[in-house]
Amino acid sequence: PSGLVTDRDLMKAVLAENKDVNLSIGQVMSRQLHVETDEASLNDVIRIMKDYGVRRVPVVVKQKSKVKCIGIVTLDDLLARQEIAPDQIAQIIKAQIYFTYLDGSSTPIQHDVFLRAL
Repeated sequence: PSGLVTDRDLMKAVLAENKDVNLSIGQVMSRQLHVETDEASLNDVIRIMKDYGVRRVPVVVKQKSKVKCIGIVTLDDLLARQEIAPDQIAQIIKAQIYFTYLDGSSTPIQHDVFLRAL
């Protein structure tokens, strides 16, 4: 996949940055995706959510020379199925807050220091 549009992307682009609501998807979508394969465990997906402050992890398979998205695991999915511990939820939310860039940049500051604190 080349990108993913989330409600957070829309809020950030349109409301927080006062941009036109007629933006194209390409102008709004997150391009730096953190994906897992269909063979990954739920712990692998939870680790990605914690490490990168994301609530959605696309699931991909490699078919010949292409990578195809076959689904998305969301934090809501894990909550609904009771597949995640409360402390893991807290870590994901803390990471997401951390990755909300205060200066508008796309580079996290002191990433390693933050992750050690989790």
